[in-house]
Amino acid sequence: MRIFLTCLENVLFVLNIAVILYGLYFLVMGVMCVFFKPKKVENSKKNRFALVVAARNERDVIGNLVESLTQLNYPKDLYDIVVVPNNCTDDTEAVAAAAGAQIYHCEQPVHMKADALSQVFDHLLKSGRGYDAFCVFDADNLVDPEFLTHMNNSLNGGARIAQGFRDAKNPHDSWISMAYSIYYYCVNSFMNRARTGVGMSAYINGTGFMVSADLVRQIGFQTYTLTEDNEYSIQCIINGDKVEYVPGAIIYDEHPIRFWDSWKQRLRWSKGLIDCCGRYTKSLLHGAAAERKLSALDALLFTFGPILQVFALGLAALTILCVALAKIITPYVFFLQDIWIFAVCIMGFGLIFPSLLAALACYSNGKSLSSMRGALVAFPLFLLTWAPINIVALFDKSKTWEPIKHTRAMSLSELNKE
Repeated sequence: MRIFLTCLENVLFVLNIAVILYGLYFLVMGVMCVFFKPKKVENSKKNRFALVVAARNERDVIGNLVESLTQLNYPKDLYDIVVVPNNCTDDTEAVAAAAGAQIYHCEQPVHMKADALSQVFDHLLKSGRGYDAFCVFDADNLVDPEFLTHMNNSLNGGARIAQGFRDAKNPHDSWISMAYSIYYYCVNSFMNRARTGVGMSAYINGTGFMVSADLVRQIGFQTYTLTEDNEYSIQCIINGDKVEYVPGAIIYDEHPIRFWDSWKQRLRWSKGLIDCCGRYTKSLLHGAAAERKLSALDALLFTFGPILQVFALGLAALTILCVALAKIITPYVFFLQDIWIFAVCIMGFGLIFPSLLAALACYSNGKSLSSMRGALVAFPLFLLTWAPINIVALFDKSKTWEPIKHTRAMSLSELNKE
């Protein structure tokens, strides 16, 4: 038994070190946000944009989004607002048209957001309007007046795909919406800002992003998973393109306020990322090894996130079991010494570190921590609930897109008053 425990100890030690190194990689990458410097662009060319919104039963919020888009500080003759209503049973189309949007009807069935985007991009490329780029928004968004100015500069600076700053429209509605706000502040700073700062690819986040018409012509917009944003980012990385982070291009997103809505949305994210892992591991490995693309290696590690979390949980449970057996069966001293030390370490990392991360996320995004004090508790709980979500995602193979209902109707001027 002692020999068996010794061998198991060595195996568990190596596996725990591997998991720790995986976490340290993302910790170190997050620190790289300090190297980010906004790009200075001399080219003053004004490009033509199509602002695209895929909408499904969004009559409560679509009007406010279109209104904010009509008020952008950019030549009105150089951008069109195109709403793509799909599978609607309400008057989303009428509300959008009344607010000033053009309407495009998909000719093929739409099962998920990417289906609508693929069809409208093809239509716009063939329209003869000479679009230089497309910007994608969700129907519940509000858009800062300077959004297109910053994306235009990014396009002029050579970026073929770029992600804006994703802010919150309703951060104080519930502990869930507050946790979501912190989550996206972390994505803004410790993922996108950091990677752009060191010359690697950021990731598009589903809304508030720009993609050039040239890139769509070259690789299309065809995705197969439930997370078209992560998948398309990976496709671009494999193609040799890097997503650029543009912090001045601000959008305000409505976050879920109910736990069940959050569960459904995050389950979709995890299932999509696991699917991406299966689809693109070979291509990313080739890019990382043969072509020495750091962004490909980073994307590979990123797609393994849900799987690694479940593996780490299982590893922690097995380590605790072995510590207990070692204490009962043999006086042999196990490498963690005591089950309680291990438990305390896990609790400390799982609760204290996310709270510190929430505080840093607020600071790095210019947000007042005093108004987000609840995030110090909400964010750790939010992350802990991701564990069962990832476990379910490993076994749930369904690909049904379950929309989240948006009801937080407000204008940009009303948001600025809050």
